[in-house]
Amino acid sequence: MKISELARIIDGVVEGNADIDIKGLAGIESANPGELTFATDEEKLLHAERSKASCILTNKTVRISKKPLIR
Repeated sequence: MKISELARIIDGVVEGNADIDIKGLAGIESANPGELTFATDEEKLLHAERSKASCILTNKTVRISKKPLIR
């Protein structure tokens, strides 16, 4: 499923490339390419950016990321 489709399902907004395929969900430490992870604050966002995850689910208060975000 594309990031754009996931965002639409959860009524979220995509920042970044919305055309990446997401095949699963994982915690920050175990995330692999093609997986979505989540970050609830700046510290966790930093760890999520260093992970192999292809996209990060987050809230509206964290900064912009180089990885695609769903807010």
